[in-house]
Amino acid sequence: MHLAITNSAELELIRLWVDLNPQALQCKDGCGRLLLHLAVFYRLPLDVVKLLMERYPEATSITDKEGKLP
Repeated sequence: MHLAITNSAELELIRLWVDLNPQALQCKDGCGRLLLHLAVFYRLPLDVVKLLMERYPEATSITDKEGKLP
């Protein structure tokens, strides 16, 4: 899913993946970034960011390896 986010996947595709694998929201990449970090960094549409926040609100307070919040 991290790859899908970095390639600006459409909202419905991200929603489908999250529905099928909600644990993916808690997975970090090699830099400690969650999907929410990447969605914000790559400036995905607000609907995508909202979806990720609604499904895993705790992500808003989790820092990456550089200590950055989403």
